[in-house]
Formats: sequence, C-alpha cells, structure tokens
Amino acid sequence: RLQEHEAENFLLAPAQSGSIDHLALQATTRSTPAAGELEIEVQAAGLNFRDVLYTLDMYPTPDGKLDMGAECAGIVRRVGEGVSGIKVGDRVMTMVTGCFARYRTLPAEMVLPMPAKLNFAQAASIPSNFITSWYVLHEIGKIKAGETVLIHAAAGGTGMAAIQIAKAAGANIIGSAHPSKWGLLRKMGLTQLIHSRDASELESRVMAFTQGAGVDAVLNSLTGDFISKSFAVLKPGGRFLEIGKAGLLSEEAVKALRTDVQYFPIDVAAATAGDPAAITRIHQTILAAVEAGAYDLLPIKTFDIRDAKQAYRYMQSGKHTGKIVLEIPAARQQQPGIRADASYLITGGLSGIGLLTARWLVEQGATSICLLGRRASTPEFEAWKAKLAEGVQISTRQADVSDRSQLAAIIRELQTADKPLRGIFHAAGSLDDGILLQQTAERFHKVTRTKIDGSWHLHELSKGLDLDYFVLYSTMVALLGNPGQANHAAANTFMDSLAGYRRAQGLPAMSINWGMWDTIGAAADRNSAAKLNQTGKFPGMETISPESGLAAIHYLMTWPEEQVAVLPVNWKALAASGTALAERPLFARLLEDLRKQDDSSPTGAGQEQVQAANILQLQDAAAREKSLVTFLRQLLAPIMNLSADQLGEQNSLMELGMDSLMAIELKNMVRKNLHVEIDVKVLLKNGNLSKLAVHIMELLPESAAPASASTPQAIDFDQLDADTSQKLLEQAENLSEEELEKLLQALDGRS
Repeated sequence: RLQEHEAENFLLAPAQSGSIDHLALQATTRSTPAAGELEIEVQAAGLNFRDVLYTLDMYPTPDGKLDMGAECAGIVRRVGEGVSGIKVGDRVMTMVTGCFARYRTLPAEMVLPMPAKLNFAQAASIPSNFITSWYVLHEIGKIKAGETVLIHAAAGGTGMAAIQIAKAAGANIIGSAHPSKWGLLRKMGLTQLIHSRDASELESRVMAFTQGAGVDAVLNSLTGDFISKSFAVLKPGGRFLEIGKAGLLSEEAVKALRTDVQYFPIDVAAATAGDPAAITRIHQTILAAVEAGAYDLLPIKTFDIRDAKQAYRYMQSGKHTGKIVLEIPAARQQQPGIRADASYLITGGLSGIGLLTARWLVEQGATSICLLGRRASTPEFEAWKAKLAEGVQISTRQADVSDRSQLAAIIRELQTADKPLRGIFHAAGSLDDGILLQQTAERFHKVTRTKIDGSWHLHELSKGLDLDYFVLYSTMVALLGNPGQANHAAANTFMDSLAGYRRAQGLPAMSINWGMWDTIGAAADRNSAAKLNQTGKFPGMETISPESGLAAIHYLMTWPEEQVAVLPVNWKALAASGTALAERPLFARLLEDLRKQDDSSPTGAGQEQVQAANILQLQDAAAREKSLVTFLRQLLAPIMNLSADQLGEQNSLMELGMDSLMAIELKNMVRKNLHVEIDVKVLLKNGNLSKLAVHIMELLPESAAPASASTPQAIDFDQLDADTSQKLLEQAENLSEEELEKLLQALDGRS
C-alpha cells in the first residue's frame, strides 16, 4: 500500500480497470485553488455503487474517464481569491467527483458548512444519496401526496434516503430488498415489501398491495426481469425513474413495453453539471431537514481508505444497509518542532524511556527540560547529564504524579519561567503483577494512580496552556492484554482514551502503545526476545532497542492519529505459533491479510499476465487445464474473499457465494489475461473451477502464447516495418537492453 503518511496527496484509482483487486492509492500533486476556488483536506468520502461499477468496467463514461468518489466532508486548507464566507479551518461538505483523495480543489460555491452535530463520516453519508433521491423524486418525478411509489433496493443508501423523502412528501411506499433486510425497513415504517432478487412475484404482490391499481412511480436501480415487471405495475401515465446504469432502454424498447408511461433515465451528476447552484439549493434543503430532525441519518459502516478493496467487496456483496464511508487518514502535520525558547516536562524522566525521551529532545534542540520522578536522581541520569553540552538546562523535581498539588506547583513554575512549557511527556509508570484473584484495591491503585490519576491531573492542569505536545506512554498490554496485568491494562487503556478525548476538544494528544523494550523499562529483565518466545505467551514478538525507540519517537511526533502502536513482530513466527495471541483481533486481521496475499499470489497485473502467458505456452492439455484451475483459484480468492483452500475444483461457485458482479469481475480478469470471453452463465449455473477451466480450454488457441506474450525471436532491426515497430514498442518491457537500444536506433534512423 502507498505510504500514505509520506505522500502529500494521493487518490484512489484502479491500476487497471476490470477488477477490484487492482485498486490502489496513487501519489498525485495538489492543485492550487484559483480565484473562486478552495482546497479541502478530505476526512471522509461516501462510497457509491457506481464506484464499484466503474472499477468493473460497467459504468458508461463518454470520455472514458471517471473520477471515483462523489461526496465528501473535510477541512478547508487553502482559499483562492474572491472567496468570502469560508475560511481556512472550516469544516465543510460537498457533492463533487474525484474526492477519493487526500486533497480536493473545487469551486467554493459547491461546499456547505457541516452541521455542528455531525462528524465527518456522517456528513459524507448525506450528499449523494439524499440529493439524488430529492432530485429524482421531486425535480423529475414530481411526487405528490397520496401517490404510491415503488422504491427498489430500498435498504441501500439511496433507497433509505428516498423512503424518507417520499414519506415527507406524503407518498405511500412499496420497497424491494432482500428479506434479510426487511426488519430494518419495517423499523422505517414500511409494511409493503417484496424480494429484490426474485422478480417472479413482483407483479402479483405489487398489484395486491395496491388493490390492482398499480403504482404512480418506480424508482429503479435493478436490472433484468425487474425492469419489465416494474413497467407492468405502473399506472397509465406513471413515471419510471431509472437511476441505474445497466439495462438502460432505448425509446423503441420502452414503447415495446408500454406506450402509456414516461421513462426517465437519470444521471444527476450529468444533469446538474452546468448548474452547481441547483445542487447547492437541494443540499441546503436537505441539511435543514436533517438539522430539524425531519430526516434521519443513514446507518454507516466505515472503512479506512487504505482498506478500500474490502469496502468495495463489501458493497459488491450486497450485504450492507445504508451507507459505506471511506475515512481518509490525516496528513502528517508540520509541527512547531522542538523549540529552544520553550521548556518540556517528562514524568518518569530520570530513567528508562523517560530519560530516552529527554535525550531525543536535546538532540532536537531543546535547552530546558524538567525531569520528574519519585527519586531525586539515578546513576543513569547522572551519567547522561555529565555529557551534555553547555547551555542545556536539565532540572529535576522529586514528586508523585498522582499528587495533584505537587504537579500544579511544578507546572505553574515552568509556565511562568523565561521559557514557557510547550510539551508534556507522561512516561511514569509502575507494575504490580498478579492474577485477578490475588489483586487487591491497593495493588490496583498502585498501578492506576500513576497512569490514570497522573495523566488526568496533567490534562486538567495544562488544558489552558499553549502546548505543542501532550504525549502519553501507554503499552501493548492495553491492546493485547497479558495474564497477571489486569491493573496495568486498565490503566493504559484509560490513557489511550484520554488522548482521543483531548483530540475531540481540539487539544494536542497522542498515546503510544509501546511494545517491549530490551534494556529499559520496568519489565526489561524479562523481555529478551528469547525469554518471550520461550514462555510461549508472545511468540513472534520482538523487542525494541533504545536506538530503534529513538527513531520511533522522532517519527511519531508528526503522526496525525491520536493513538499508535509500536510493536516489532515476526509475522511468520506468530502465524505458525497457533497460539491465542495470533487470534487477538489486532493481529488476526493482519495475519488474515497476509495469508490472503499468499493464497492469491498474483499480486498485480504484471504477475497475472506472466502466469497467463505461461499457461498459453503449455502444449499438454492436462497440464494446461491443471494450471488453469490454479490460476483461476488465485484470481477468485480475493474476489470472493475466500482462501485458496476453500475453492475446491468441484465446489459450486454459487454455493460458495458467487454473484453476478463477482462473475463479471472474473470475466474481466480472464479477458485481460487470457484474451478470451467466458460465458458468465458457466459461473452462475452450478459452475465450478473444473468446469470453468474446461470452458476456457475450449476457447483458447491450441498453439502457444500469442506474440504479445513473449519477445519475438531473431528480430531483424534493420528491416523493421511500421507495424512490427509498433508491436515491439508495446512490449518494450520484454525486450533486453540491447534489443531496446537497437529498436530505438532503428526508429531514430527512420525519423
């Protein structure tokens, strides 16, 4: 994945269309706002079905290009000339394409202020579905009170928005959805429901619901028999409002179905492209209704944009209700840095990780540091202090961080000195291990007062100060647990939560869940990698050296999130251990991702093409079929979110969860790599890998791979015609350096 914290800007796009597996974050440049424009740093963006269709080559685009993403919420970072009413730092939302990116520049008239009660994910869930529904039902459909509307895919984002808009207009509603989602729709007040994957009973059920009268309008996004059946239930003069992109009807096809109804294929983005004011007007109306409580927000499931493939596959599977939102990690911020004219406070600073932090501060230019500890000094501190350069002032205070009055006096003293306090690092901690039955209130308090009481006192005493840093040193125990350390886990979890609480208030904060150190810290004597793995409690877990710890501190000080873990792990050793540690949620997901990468080992288009070329070169039919099965299994594993072991040759793909979109994605992958068009029916009618391989074998040429799959032999570079030159250029990556040089010389000589 793209190192998103290193790239100034990125966007999500398929490396090549046709497969979700080729989605990737791609580095790109920022666009400076022109007059009347502004730039937002996107915090969250709504995922829509058209994004999935675009990735699968199923979305019609006149110019062959579509910027993914159609709605987002974020923070204004730059403002162009002539923009009024909006300033840097404002939280805004918009309906705009190309927003699966960290930064998006757009006309200022297209953004609206976010309602204060919404978070970014909630704001990003509103524009596309609600604006589309409003535009289709009111601007095109002219829906009126007392009319009946059939809303297909009613449990999706647009469907749920349309239900609320139609109800507010006084319309009666019939909804289609999978029966597993009917409960949700009943909670929204719908009682008339039909199956969205079985059109056989559509007509009879709708006519029964309407006592034979039919419906006034259909809001459609389905395909196949649902289109003709929906036409059949329209009243004379009814409106068929088509927002889908597949199965669009020609004028002749509409007349063949019904001559007495109106058919509206609607592309809201295209229809309003030249009139952003119309979108803004509708958007304002919707936000006012949301703030007034007339419309409820959609249920939301969020994914990090770095996990976009999982989000797309989740939408592709049709399992979601409401809205899927991609959250974009914040950019690494330019921190003020460590300042020579400021002072810094480190609790637990006389030894271990606290003293290591002091060493880092001095290396970064700090000249005034106060180290707080329960002891007056330590040999470790004295040895370090003796080596300090002149001009660096290191003071010590003997105090207990759980004593609020002692802390208050120290912070007041630092803040009123010549170099005001600009950073707090809470590294103090203590251990008192024991199984839960052996714990007492006093033993719990011994650990929690340092972490919980101390961090809370530091928060309250400093929240009015202009701090650059407020860093809490937590541990991996808060994430993973550890037998005998319930008190330690609880105390550190509090600090993790405090960091989030401070961030929500606009205050600086970061909690670092440190792994185990090898030579410093309260548990250093038990933390050698050998000891850890011998105990069996932490297989694969390695330790942090002081040098790597210093590097981590330096790197993390510009980290955008409020919580981050530093855990050196040997993933192969952990996966092979079969222990409970590997099943912890934090690790289980990472190990599952690694396993899927191994199972579906074409890791990119280039490797897939190499494997396909090798298959095409095989002359033996049995060997080719066997290789095809392996290749298809590798293609299908990520598409169906299964391991290769679960894809047996004779297993029915439909029973394993294959659906039409998955079949189309596989068809696209086979076309791109093997240059044949497979019949999707083979996949959807009790097909399995063995049958599919035989089907492809019948389509493949008997000879070896086509010329494009390998470099032609015995090329005569002195006798190249235009066609041959073009073919060689198209496969330049297959030429040797010598052959490429000859080709370029020949072309240069011809020109």
